[in-house]
Amino acid sequence: MEREMEREMERERIISLSLSSLQFDAKHSMFAMTFLDDYKRNPATALPWISVLLFGDLVESKQLGLMRAEADEKRLTTEETQRLLLLVRKYYGTDAYDRAWAFNHAERHFNLESYLESCP
Repeated sequence: MEREMEREMERERIISLSLSSLQFDAKHSMFAMTFLDDYKRNPATALPWISVLLFGDLVESKQLGLMRAEADEKRLTTEETQRLLLLVRKYYGTDAYDRAWAFNHAERHFNLESYLESCP
C-alpha cells in the first residue's frame, strides 16, 4: 500500500514537471523552464526552475552539442533535473518535436493521457 502511494506521488510529480513552460532565447542560445501554472499567472514573474545554456561550437566539426544547466535546488532534485533535460532532448531534439509543438501551439490536439502513457 505504501509503495503504491509512493508511486502515485511520483507520477503526480512527473506530471507537474512535464507540464512546464519552456522559454527559448535563440540569440543567446539558452532556455529556461518554469512551472506552467506560474507562467500562466504572470510570465514576467514566473521564476525559472532550470536555466540551460547551449553551446554549438563543436556541432559542425565534431557533431557534438554541449549544454550547461543550473536548477533551483529548492524546486528540483538532481534526478528531476536530469529527467527534465532528457525529456527536453527527447521532445525538442528529435522527430518527437510534433508533440511539443502541439502542446505549445495546438493545445486542443494535445492528448495529455497519451503523452503520459508514452513518457519515459
